[in-house]
Amino acid sequence: MLSLSDLRQRPLNVLCAGDVERHETTEWANSDDIDVRNRFADLLQRAFHA
Repeated sequence: MLSLSDLRQRPLNVLCAGDVERHETTEWANSDDIDVRNRFADLLQRAFHA
């Protein structure tokens, strides 16, 4: 699951049974990996259309 919100905090913490990885947005936005940048762009688009 990808989220701009902290998945360790309520109410989203109930969705995660294991460890949660945290990544800075600049890490994703400036990634050399096109797939990472595309996932980030998709996440941003979904956040603004919600």
